[in-house]
Amino acid sequence: NSKMDLSGTNGICVAMLVRAYNDPIGDIDFNGGNYYKAPLINCGRSFQLHFLDSFSGTSYTNAIGFDNNSNQVHEDNLIDPPESDWKILIYNASDVGGYTSETGIYVNGTNENTSNYVPTTTDISITPNFRIGRDPDISYGSNQSTQFNFAFGSFDLAELLVFSIPLHDNEREKVEGYIAHKYGLTSSLPSSHPYKTTVPT
Repeated sequence: NSKMDLSGTNGICVAMLVRAYNDPIGDIDFNGGNYYKAPLINCGRSFQLHFLDSFSGTSYTNAIGFDNNSNQVHEDNLIDPPESDWKILIYNASDVGGYTSETGIYVNGTNENTSNYVPTTTDISITPNFRIGRDPDISYGSNQSTQFNFAFGSFDLAELLVFSIPLHDNEREKVEGYIAHKYGLTSSLPSSHPYKTTVPT
C-alpha cells in the first residue's frame, strides 16, 4: 500500500488490459446516484481510474474517467458493455515539464483525452489502501452504507502496471506493444504504432 501512495511523485502512469464484460459495469456510484461506476483502481481519493455509465441523464455515457478529488476527467464512448474485446488502457499524467502532448487517456494506442491530472494527497492518511475493483474506504459519518454498498465494479482485468513516473511516448508505446504481443492483440493497435508487428525490447 505504501508503494501505491504516489501523491509525492512526479506523476503517474497506469496501464491495464481490461474488459467491460458486464452491463451494467458495476454498482450505482452512491445512494441516489444516476450512473453506474466500476472502480478500476484507486488509492484513497488520491488517484482513481474507473468506468462510468449513466442510466438516467447524460452525466456519463460508456466513459473512462480519472479523478484525484481536485479535478476529474472522463471521456464518453470508450467502452461498450457488455464487451468481448479487451482494451489496452493507459492513463498518463505528469507533474513536471517535458511531457507536452504525452498525457491523458489512451485506448489501444490512441490518445482519446489529453487531460493531465496527477495524484493528490487527498485521504491518503485515512484511506491509504490501494484498491482494485472497489471504491476506497472513506468515513461517511455514522452511515458507512452511504458509499460502501455502492462501491463495486464488474470487469475483467488481465494485467495491471502502475508506474510512479509519467511515461514518454516511446516508453508508453513499449508498454502497449508488450501487452499487445503478450496477449495476441496487435490487431487492436493503430497501423502507425511502432510495435504493431515488432515485439519491443
